[in-house]
Amino acid sequence: MKNIILIAIAFALSGCVSYSQIFHTSSPKLIEENGTPVFENDTVRIQYYFWAKHGILAFNIYNKLDKPIYIDWKRSSFIKNSQKLDYWADETNVETTSYYANVYGYAINWNNNLASVGSAISYGKSVKPERITFIAPHSAYSRNAPFYLFNNETELALPESAPSEQWPSIYNNLKSIKVRYTNFSKEKTPLSFRNYLTVSTTEKFEGEFSFDNEFYISRITEMPSAQMHGPSIEGTYDWTDPYKQGNRFYVILSSGSFKKF
Repeated sequence: MKNIILIAIAFALSGCVSYSQIFHTSSPKLIEENGTPVFENDTVRIQYYFWAKHGILAFNIYNKLDKPIYIDWKRSSFIKNSQKLDYWADETNVETTSYYANVYGYAINWNNNLASVGSAISYGKSVKPERITFIAPHSAYSRNAPFYLFNNETELALPESAPSEQWPSIYNNLKSIKVRYTNFSKEKTPLSFRNYLTVSTTEKFEGEFSFDNEFYISRITEMPSAQMHGPSIEGTYDWTDPYKQGNRFYVILSSGSFKKF
């Protein structure tokens, strides 16, 4: 009840409603298990998870063999609308960690108050990204790729002719919420992307093979942001996210896109 009152007050003060879009993905050659896209053959099982603001490319690879497999990230790519983005670059990054040490106890500061006197100590180390990943037999490896699925500056506005549906309100089942949507074919989708992985059962990549998993946006559903997130989980800052699934992600429309249907 407290959540409902706070949201109602916020909407009344703003005079407008924040809207969000849920992007639904499809993949012709993958199966779905409880909304999670899965690729599987006799060698690996790859599960995908996209749910995040603007979408993330997160996946888990399970090695089904009795011997190791290796992934070459230099020869693997994330491909977004035909644009190749690299997983690996031949460069070294420096990671720095700082510590604050209280060296001299206390001293008088300019305001005649006691203040702690110390010094910051930083430690740095050079880190080179792993080019080849080893996955032991019957074990899994997870990766969150550093790519957003949809980070366009221009938001996708649904056409005025977009069909609509009445959904039960998350906060009050006696009321309904107007939800608009647009479906897309593979040929006319606003976004398609692929995960291309080069794999081998030997470290020298003799007899290598590849997996090329393809996805596209098949539907965009637009609704009030409060409806999409649902009430917050009591005692936390997290939302219940009733529409969360691995094959979906969401975009919160900017304030300039706030509107009433």
